[in-house]
Amino acid sequence: MMNFEKYVNKIKVKSNTKDVPVFSCLIKDEKIAFFSYNNSYKRKKITGHAEINAINKAIRKVNNANLSDFTLFTTLEPCLMCYGAIKQAKINNVVYLTENIKMSFRNDVNIDEIKMNITKLEDLKLELKYQNIISDFFKHKRK
Repeated sequence: MMNFEKYVNKIKVKSNTKDVPVFSCLIKDEKIAFFSYNNSYKRKKITGHAEINAINKAIRKVNNANLSDFTLFTTLEPCLMCYGAIKQAKINNVVYLTENIKMSFRNDVNIDEIKMNITKLEDLKLELKYQNIISDFFKHKRK
């Protein structure tokens, strides 16, 4: 694996920011192709995680959402949202430097401090309508 020390050394903890200092990059052919840092608070975007930022940069540049040729390296184990983005981008290899104690997704979702109530809307007619919309979308996309 590559030496990430110089990138980790570039991470500066600033007292005036709330962004968690995380560095992520996409590697191809043993070279860093795309990289980013967290900027959720700075940009006022919940999706401003380093992993998602790097993935978005890559998708824009290569003009393809299939990033299966890349390995994702990140300093902090990805959260559930980032794992979803990684899966959507078809990235198969993820390497992280340290575990994410609060938002880990290795064996289970650790969201002790976040309370959620998730409910499925029981409306079969509307559900079937939406399933048809999604099904039609993918049929047309794959023609």
